[in-house]
Amino acid sequence: MDDIFPTVIAILKRESGLPLEPTAITRETPLFDGGFDLDSLALLESILSIEAFAGVRLREEDITHESLATVGDLIHQVQRRRRPAVSPP
Repeated sequence: MDDIFPTVIAILKRESGLPLEPTAITRETPLFDGGFDLDSLALLESILSIEAFAGVRLREEDITHESLATVGDLIHQVQRRRRPAVSPP
């Protein structure tokens, strides 16, 4: 599976408007307080852009402060939705 990290970071930087240095951003960087400081609108805009890029649709239960605390959490949710469904034998 391809690494979507650089694209996710570019989208988050654009939506947050914060001048974070790319080298300072890791998968542990918070999406909210102390990181990108996204508000609910910026989070929604980011998710919509990432969904369009990745060709996925996150479910409502995937989009909570607890399940999307960090950049890595967001990437995990997107990658989880990109995986093809496994058919039972």
